[in-house]
Amino acid sequence: MKAWTLLPLLTACHPDSNCGVDEENPEATAVFQVEAPNESLVLELLPALPVWGTFDNLVFLDEPWARIEASQAEVQVELGAYDGLLAEIDGGRAMFFVPALFEDRDGDGLHSTEEPYLGVSTEIIAYFESVGCGVWSEVFHPGWNGVEFLPGGPGTWDLLSFEITQQLGLVEQLSLQLEMPETEGLRVALAPERIWLDEHLVEPLWDGLATTDLTISLPPTPPDEHLQAYDVAGDRFLDWFYAVELPLLYTDSDGSGGLDLDDSLESAFCLAGSADQAVRIGHYPEPDLLIEAHYLTATSRQPGWGIYVETDDDWEWVDPDLITLVPGGCPLP
Repeated sequence: MKAWTLLPLLTACHPDSNCGVDEENPEATAVFQVEAPNESLVLELLPALPVWGTFDNLVFLDEPWARIEASQAEVQVELGAYDGLLAEIDGGRAMFFVPALFEDRDGDGLHSTEEPYLGVSTEIIAYFESVGCGVWSEVFHPGWNGVEFLPGGPGTWDLLSFEITQQLGLVEQLSLQLEMPETEGLRVALAPERIWLDEHLVEPLWDGLATTDLTISLPPTPPDEHLQAYDVAGDRFLDWFYAVELPLLYTDSDGSGGLDLDDSLESAFCLAGSADQAVRIGHYPEPDLLIEAHYLTATSRQPGWGIYVETDDDWEWVDPDLITLVPGGCPLP
């Protein structure tokens, strides 16, 4: 049995006014439902500076406050009297704690580089030494609180109802379902965006004759020559490199038997039911730092392969088992 310790933060402060709030919760219990628990999983509670805004804006501190083995489907954590570091916030003092799950591959109970984070909860825990007399006092009370991020600011969350899913698990197997009404003389390519960004030919990830019903299975990882500095949305994060693959219908104009720069692109593949909604296939790195896991969670990106559909505001991940791709009016590269 491993020894799991609570790691104290740096310093404690003294309370100000709780502004007439008579409810206090200096000690509490938090309960986490863990998806697919096993002995290699560790649940961390990671301190973050309290913000009134969204989950995206959290700023993390360096060391976790707690690490707990997640070998059971239900993990119960006793939140005792807190005497750690607190941040000044709207006349009060508080600290947030974000639940995150990582795979402890070397079995030492600590997080190390190359040990991936598999899930980060967007519902979190807060400790208030004092809530002040501002907007925080209208929502939270001194002591332990559950926090849900809402469009108008944070609200309360039941401390007994956390769910830790492994939504950041690496996807190495992905199949695309394509349908076409006519296929004679046409081919399908899953071509890297680099061809058009860098203006030189890179061999497609997949290239073959079109059929009315076509399934394309992707390799576990993209070839190095497919990697580029920008993701499906044209964004860059840290020093990551990404694969961005474009599903295209084309005519083999020169009869070469494969895609080249002299061929005629007929159509991009779009989301079935929305013939102008563009689709891209993206590959993201596996997150082995909390800042990376937080970024993927906040932006709804999937480590490994994922299908992304263009919306009015962004590119959104979609469940590959629920969609079909068809030629349509979405833009060619």
